[in-house]
Amino acid sequence: MPDLDVGSEAIDTNQVGFLSMLAHHSQLSLPNFIRLFRNQSSSDSRPNKALFELPVPPNSKRAHVFPHWNSIVRSGVQPRWRSTKPSSQTTRPPNHNSIASHTASIRRHIRTGQRDGRFFVLHESVLKLWPEVFISPIGIAEKGDNDTRLIDDYSYPRGCSVNDFTDDGNFPSISYNPPGDIARPFRHVPIHEDAVHMFAFIFDGYVVIDLSCGFGWGPTTSSVDSSNFVGNVWCDDQMCVEILAGSRCHDANIALRRAMAAVLGPSAINDEKFTEWSQINKALGLVWNTSEGTVSIPLCKLQKAERRVYKQLEDGRSTKRDLISVLGAMRHVSTCFPPARAFYQ
Repeated sequence: MPDLDVGSEAIDTNQVGFLSMLAHHSQLSLPNFIRLFRNQSSSDSRPNKALFELPVPPNSKRAHVFPHWNSIVRSGVQPRWRSTKPSSQTTRPPNHNSIASHTASIRRHIRTGQRDGRFFVLHESVLKLWPEVFISPIGIAEKGDNDTRLIDDYSYPRGCSVNDFTDDGNFPSISYNPPGDIARPFRHVPIHEDAVHMFAFIFDGYVVIDLSCGFGWGPTTSSVDSSNFVGNVWCDDQMCVEILAGSRCHDANIALRRAMAAVLGPSAINDEKFTEWSQINKALGLVWNTSEGTVSIPLCKLQKAERRVYKQLEDGRSTKRDLISVLGAMRHVSTCFPPARAFYQ
């Protein structure tokens, strides 16, 4: 298979062309082709070679969860489907309108998925070879600093979506303390090859199959945990506040990295997502100064909120998306200025 150009942000068309040609010539089923792509064999069936089985600790209250994790390491997550799920999709929904002005960003997201081994990208023509592939629409959610997040809408169309056909009785009974932003860690948890056909989208003539657990699939963060906090929280943006005493801060940093590597493999650690210990730091979109005991809104966010409000007043009308953008830009204002909350409702 052609090597990826790791420095490029464009979809690797050489890899797409090679995989598409191989699929048509080999006539392999999708599960068998995925096994070939992920280098799975009888001697090593792991879909993600960075994951390893964990030994069951003796006398542990959580000993019962280790066999489940080790099963995922060996063969990936194996969903169960409701009897109402059809063998093939009758109609394929179009993508959401929110992607219209973000095509370059979507290509960059797809390229990142190719590089990480999460996205299996081929020409749309392979759908004739694998008619069981289930297409879900995608959308774009804007993030701070001109960044975006690609959203797989597994809840649409209503009544015949991936989530509608998912047997959630197969999900473990877990209560969540929902941090609200946990998309990235799921890319390390693979889906069994017999189920990957349910997690796909179409963009610009390509069919993209997600080989990992998709954020938004199933009952993600469906309930709130009322038990005492013990620190074992599955989350993305983790903010640590420590008293600087000896090597305490350094030890906390190393402990978090070791935990991530032990469970999700070394590729789970992205140094760009770690910030240095500091008395002045940005978290949750706000500037925190622990020495002065203050929390402030960055000037750029105030200006952004002001621009959107003025634009709204000038236009005289707005779409639902525009209104959501204005409300999103104002959330920090209502946080830091309590009197503004009455106008934010």
